[in-house]
Amino acid sequence: MSILLRRLGLASLALTALPLLLAAGCGDDDAGAAGPGPQDGDGGTQEAEAPREPFKASVRRTSMGVPHVKAENLGGLGYGYGYVFAEDNLCILEEEILTVRGQRAKYFGDVAYDLGNTSSRSNVGSDAVYQMLATKEVIEKSRATLDAEMQGMIRGYAAGVSRYVRELKAGQHAGRHEACRNEPWVREITDEDMYLRFYKLALLGSSANFIDGIAAAKPVNAHMAPPPVDLDKAKVEVKKGLSEIAPKFMAYRDGEVGSNMYAFGSEVTGGGGIQFGNPHFPWFGGERLYQVHLTVPGKIDVQGSSLYGVPVVLIGFTENFAWSHTVSTAYRFTPYALTLKAGDPLTYVQDGVDKKITPVDLSIEVKGADGQVTPRDVRLYKSEYGPMIYLGNAAFDWTLEKAFTIRDANAENFRLIKHYARWNMAKSLEEFATIQAEEVAVPWVNTTAADKEGNAYYADITVVPNVTDEHAKSCEVFLLSGLLAASAPGLPLLDGSKKACDWKVDPASPQPGIFPASQLPKVERKDWVVNCNDSYWLTNTKAPTTGFAKIVGREQYQQTLRSRLCHQQVLDRVAGTDGLEGTNVTAEHVKQIVVGSRVFSAERFKDQVQTRVCGNATISLTTDPLDGKTISPAEEISTTAACAALTAWDNTNNPDSKGSLVWDELWFRLEALIAAVNVTFTVPFDPQDPVNTPRDMNLAAPEVEQAFAAAIRSITKAGFAVDAPRSAFSWRAGKGGNADRIPVPGGFQRTGNFTIAQVSGVPTLKADTGYSPLLYGNSYMQVVAFTPSGLDASTFVTYSQSTDPASPQYDDFSRAYSKKEWLKAAFTEAEVAADTKATLELQQ
Repeated sequence: MSILLRRLGLASLALTALPLLLAAGCGDDDAGAAGPGPQDGDGGTQEAEAPREPFKASVRRTSMGVPHVKAENLGGLGYGYGYVFAEDNLCILEEEILTVRGQRAKYFGDVAYDLGNTSSRSNVGSDAVYQMLATKEVIEKSRATLDAEMQGMIRGYAAGVSRYVRELKAGQHAGRHEACRNEPWVREITDEDMYLRFYKLALLGSSANFIDGIAAAKPVNAHMAPPPVDLDKAKVEVKKGLSEIAPKFMAYRDGEVGSNMYAFGSEVTGGGGIQFGNPHFPWFGGERLYQVHLTVPGKIDVQGSSLYGVPVVLIGFTENFAWSHTVSTAYRFTPYALTLKAGDPLTYVQDGVDKKITPVDLSIEVKGADGQVTPRDVRLYKSEYGPMIYLGNAAFDWTLEKAFTIRDANAENFRLIKHYARWNMAKSLEEFATIQAEEVAVPWVNTTAADKEGNAYYADITVVPNVTDEHAKSCEVFLLSGLLAASAPGLPLLDGSKKACDWKVDPASPQPGIFPASQLPKVERKDWVVNCNDSYWLTNTKAPTTGFAKIVGREQYQQTLRSRLCHQQVLDRVAGTDGLEGTNVTAEHVKQIVVGSRVFSAERFKDQVQTRVCGNATISLTTDPLDGKTISPAEEISTTAACAALTAWDNTNNPDSKGSLVWDELWFRLEALIAAVNVTFTVPFDPQDPVNTPRDMNLAAPEVEQAFAAAIRSITKAGFAVDAPRSAFSWRAGKGGNADRIPVPGGFQRTGNFTIAQVSGVPTLKADTGYSPLLYGNSYMQVVAFTPSGLDASTFVTYSQSTDPASPQYDDFSRAYSKKEWLKAAFTEAEVAADTKATLELQQ
């Protein structure tokens, strides 16, 4: 092996546990991965290579394969991290780079793709958009924000990944990354690839959600657009169009994907703070989270998780503080309506001045059915604000009169990695908060944090266009602003015919056109702060936060069922009514609460519903309220067994819970009846009592019985018993594929679960597999407590560290999570040394 390594230009590779080194990962599993590369042949070893930049790092793997990377400088730290990450998840990283490089069609043809948080109907369209957006200028501006040492960390990470690629291409690591190891798009990477990866991540809450809308914006078949006659119908059609053209954006807005977090202070802990974090990102694609510990003595010592391909910790902890994130309600962009010059669809008029819409011509390489790659010409368009865009509905067509464009604040934010690097090296929560206010670079997430002094912190100090409510009102577009706001409350559509409608520039902001920190929400307390994806308003139910622009979030509005449970769990804990000991908050309490799998809709409404639907032993089913389909001839549905199952069910979604399947299927149908106003609440939402309202369902409508009967029918048709344990239909696949089922605790957002395990869109119960395999839910989880004896951190990576089925880290963490067996995170030198399973010395 040493001779081969010398030929590859690798100065040192010392393994004390070769089997673990050979255990790595890829893909939404490697089996489904795809991938990148600027040019064929970029990877591999050249006969005469230029000297490589020197890097050196040590890596120790502890339980569940968590890497602890240590180096003398940040360049070495990046090198070690890049190498071990590639061991575990190479194929997905390469595919993400391929995507942002705009080269998917070259290798996979013009087909649709889904990477979890981003997707497109067309590789060609996606390639064109990323080639237009992710430019050399983006790379240069991103690099320029970092000092020389941080630039070295980025180069080091790329070098570490590249080393692993060279080894793989040279035939090492047999059996690993079978889905991609021999593919031409798997190549060595550079720091330029890394900067573009960061840029794509910054755009996740904005432009990256509108790839298809940008690709579809064209001045073809231009026509006059009369205003809609039926506004209510038009609102429904606009929402439908947005859901089709930007499904990921609308899924977040509708609460289908989200996160939970708590920070508890000394008033309830009796000492140091406790922080809980749990993003609910997809279990596939590049926005999985990877646990890592990064150390440069005297400079950085941080552990936590990163999205794939990011060399710094994004959610994590140091010896002094811990933090987490949830997706924020704030918008990162605004669309503009441009008033076109008569007879010229490529010219718009602003304050009487003609301005051009610029065509962007691109040549996209496309792999055909015959395997041949040929160029395809694509034309996109952009204005002074950014790309032209189609929002999925005729109301937003590019007509003879109007066209639409988007300005994205995160497309102008190049401070992301600088910000998190500073956080990783911060010495206190006070410094952490100062950095957030100085940089205003967090792209699309809320933050909570707690520290060893017992402070609790919340902020939505993020990149938000500086559009006050007054500004938005003065720049409304007749009818269209209201239509858009009905589907995306708080999102302003601005009038591009007036220069005054540009975003305001505040000298206190680090980026022109965004709000400064002083105009964004921040809460510091000694009891607790909470966020479960509703706005900043109820950070703490005792003291609502108010006074911010609607583009940041709503106030005094009905919370999601999950958010209500999020608050209720805290209130139950401090009241001592949750069945746990005492009224204080400890790490053990939090660990039990956050995987307790409570179901808020059942806690609040099951008894009422049962009283209504279990009065008759049979129900004659004629219509399924979920889809409105007629059942003909009518079917007589027995309710006895289902009612017994509901009665016996404990209102939790643990793997052994029986009866939860009946409630899921019934609640999906009750949701449809609530939307159709067949079911209402006798006590409506009250902003003075947001956790307990709305409540008391009016269930008199005959459709309620139909919903119950249809739920039972759905279960029996799929071949499940009404009292089937949740493990029978809620699981992830292990190494053995769908026959190797790992039960997953939790359930759906829509039923009011705090512990999340779900699929995309409306769940459909299928024969044998049920709702599974699951695709979204709890991901990286941490409970971090600052105790008199020091840091106490426990974690899960629910889908495990590696995406390569050949890796021992492919499903080991998932099996522990299934049994709620938290990992005690090794952090101190003594803890790491005591738990070390393998060591690796890397140098080039």
